[in-house]
Amino acid sequence: MHLLVHYPPKVAVSSLVNSLKGVSSRLIRKRNYPSIQGALYGGRL
Repeated sequence: MHLLVHYPPKVAVSSLVNSLKGVSSRLIRKRNYPSIQGALYGGRL
């Protein structure tokens, strides 16, 4: 997956990626996709 993101230069890239991963993980869990639930290892992506 490729994303084109516009963000302020004061924000560290690692912080931005961490935030994106957290939000996407919560959305996946909230929507409860059966195919992904089977692929989780110890409840983690």
